[in-house]
Amino acid sequence: MHDAQYSAEEYKTHAGFGHSTYEEALSLAEQAGVKELAFFHHDPLHSDTDVDALIEQALGNHRAAGRR
Repeated sequence: MHDAQYSAEEYKTHAGFGHSTYEEALSLAEQAGVKELAFFHHDPLHSDTDVDALIEQALGNHRAAGRR
């Protein structure tokens, strides 16, 4: 499990808030050889649709980079 409150774009205006991006979570999981990853601690201002879109974006970017 890893914090994934922001996208990289959102993080630009939230640096120092103590939260990570889904990109950072994916990178760390990859480096550690993690087989399953769960994101948590989503921005309370995000709707369920926003969270779903971030997850789809994360998975799409991950797949597009040739990763599983």
